Amino acid sequence: MTDAAPLIGLAALISSVALLVHVSVAAWLRVKDAQRTRRSPEPDTARLIAALHDHMAGMERALEAQSIEVERLAEGQRFATRMLAEREPGIGGGALSAREPGRVITPH
Repeated sequence: MTDAAPLIGLAALISSVALLVHVSVAAWLRVKDAQRTRRSPEPDTARLIAALHDHMAGMERALEAQSIEVERLAEGQRFATRMLAEREPGIGGGALSAREPGRVITPH
């Protein structure tokens, strides 16, 4: 058993050195990766980002125009509904008054 003590010490020393090398290399690689990610974007990437920004601005303008048109149509519908509600009952109301009050015919 006394002959195994130097071998255990040597194995511990080799393991410690291997662990130290592994940790040092891993830390060095992390530092290099962090430096690489801090660089400015490549020109192609910057150009693509600018093009996407312009495209999104165009889509925003188109959506705004569509929402204005929908609001205009809704205002026209509100106006038409108000005009129909305010008209006199005797004008154009003959077809509605001919129906029976309790009967509703729905299309199928």
